[in-house]
Amino acid sequence: MSNPFKPGTGGLYDEDPGQGAPPSGAWGGAPSVPPAALEGQIARPPPPPPKKKGLFSRGAQDPPPQPPVASAPPPGMDREQYLAQREQQLNQREAELARREQEMRSSGFKKNNWPLFCPIIRHNIKEDIPEDCRRVVRLGYLTYLATVVMCVYQFVAVSCAFATEGGDVIDDWFLSLIVGGFTIPLSLLLWYIRLYNACLKGSSLTFIVFFVFYFVHIVFCVVMAIAPPIRGDGFFMTGFLSAIKLLDRDDDKWVGAIYIIGAALWSGLTAGCVLVMGMANSTFRGAGGTAAARREANARAARGAADYYANSQVQMQPTGGGGAANYA
Repeated sequence: MSNPFKPGTGGLYDEDPGQGAPPSGAWGGAPSVPPAALEGQIARPPPPPPKKKGLFSRGAQDPPPQPPVASAPPPGMDREQYLAQREQQLNQREAELARREQEMRSSGFKKNNWPLFCPIIRHNIKEDIPEDCRRVVRLGYLTYLATVVMCVYQFVAVSCAFATEGGDVIDDWFLSLIVGGFTIPLSLLLWYIRLYNACLKGSSLTFIVFFVFYFVHIVFCVVMAIAPPIRGDGFFMTGFLSAIKLLDRDDDKWVGAIYIIGAALWSGLTAGCVLVMGMANSTFRGAGGTAAARREANARAARGAADYYANSQVQMQPTGGGGAANYA
């Protein structure tokens, strides 16, 4: 009797010749599918080593940062030649930037430079204004700066009056703040920029607009120097009348002295504005005066009429492709 457990006799434990080698699985050998295939064919990188924490968890024991290492020269070139080549490239780049800046200046592009902390306008009297107009523009600029100083001085003076008078001057304190807050930007926009552009472009019409607003500014300075009782005692203005009222009081004489100084400063500013007005009038007459302003106004009106006519003709043109057939 044959042994049924003997290999090769067709017994129970003989291998099937059509199946080949038994698959390797959990009982031995390598797995049939690699782990990388089970994860989308992308092997995950190992996690980074834990970072050392400092004494107070702020990285006090971390190594100090190392300075950047200069790039090594390419093969076949020593370090001195490489540094010389880099220096030449930097010089060429600086020359290119200087050339572009010069082109921007020659093309008429000028950067805003005023005020220094927040440039919003272009202001350079020496470079922009013609030589025969620089003096009047400089004096006009000084009157604008003096106006700014006087608005600040007036607010300080009214604050001193508020410290001594108390609640009776609270309305004047707020009114002086409002007057100064509006006077400073409006003076810049309404008359100083007009004077600057009038001398820059030689525009007679801009001169006329400047004269109108500058006359209003002179009247404003006169009112501030006098300080009429427009509202109450008029303590929001550091003028002569309000100063006299404060000097009559025993406890407010030092505030009255501050008001007297303010009134004198407003008077000096008024005289300076009158001087600038006369110089600007001389410059205006030298540029042609009212006749030049009339010619400029006529030219602007003609350009405006021509532009309006051209725009109306463009709007009247048919938009379709059929010409006269569009109206059939």
